[in-house]
Amino acid sequence: MRRVNIIAGIIIFIFPLFFIKSVFRQIEVYEKGKIVKMKIVEKPASCLGTKVKWFMKVEDKGNIYSTQIWGIIVKITV
Repeated sequence: MRRVNIIAGIIIFIFPLFFIKSVFRQIEVYEKGKIVKMKIVEKPASCLGTKVKWFMKVEDKGNIYSTQIWGIIVKITV
């Protein structure tokens, strides 16, 4: 039982360390990022509901990215 507790403690301590890099990357983007114009390639047919995760594909310089959107897309001018 003691061995299980030690292993669980190590996992609980080490697991968040994997997310620290991701969090710092997001902070860096927020602080040093730039707004760019992108072309919408694909959007969901309906975006109703705020608790549902919807994904939209956008293109920039030939690269296609999938980004999460929330809520309602009222009007998109392409």
